[in-house]
Amino acid sequence: KRGWWLGITLGDMFDKASDLYPTKEALVGAGRRYSYERLRSLVDRMAYRLIQQGFRPGDTVLLQLPNWPEFVISYFALQKAGLVVVLLTVNHTAREVAHLADLTKPAGWILPRQYRNTDFGSLIGEVRESNPGLDKVVLVSEEGLPGCLSFDDLLETDASSDEIASTLESTRPDPRDVCQILPSGGTTGLPKGAPRSHN
Repeated sequence: KRGWWLGITLGDMFDKASDLYPTKEALVGAGRRYSYERLRSLVDRMAYRLIQQGFRPGDTVLLQLPNWPEFVISYFALQKAGLVVVLLTVNHTAREVAHLADLTKPAGWILPRQYRNTDFGSLIGEVRESNPGLDKVVLVSEEGLPGCLSFDDLLETDASSDEIASTLESTRPDPRDVCQILPSGGTTGLPKGAPRSHN
């Protein structure tokens, strides 16, 4: 009633920036540079492919990537697909991830295969053991793992831009919906999850 909530989603905000500045540089990382137009194309394709993989609006997805372009692409793709992001850091242990997975019941998990000295292969196995419903794991890696999806594959589709736009319109969340769950610091125990809406 006081006008504090704008009634737009994070995906809407991203699209508006892309419409206003299509040729401007939006993202730079690891020797790669993306215009808003290019970034939006990747985000939309990934959002579409996530839906094709069986994710449904309202599903939660663990996002555990470092400060890479793949994080930004994944984050906005999840928002545009109407999914709820559970934001993790690359430092979360298997115990913490398993706890947060038990708390949020994720349908998927996006993470690196390897980051610095950490091989996430064993961590994936530990977390899946206590969360058997976590069947869609997406790896950012040139080397895959059996039973895991490839991040790069989720950026590829033969679908037309009209079909992608129509699909994403059908999964657009209500701005009052939860868009992400932020883990607390967990200094006195295991982390808790704080939900936040698009508004």
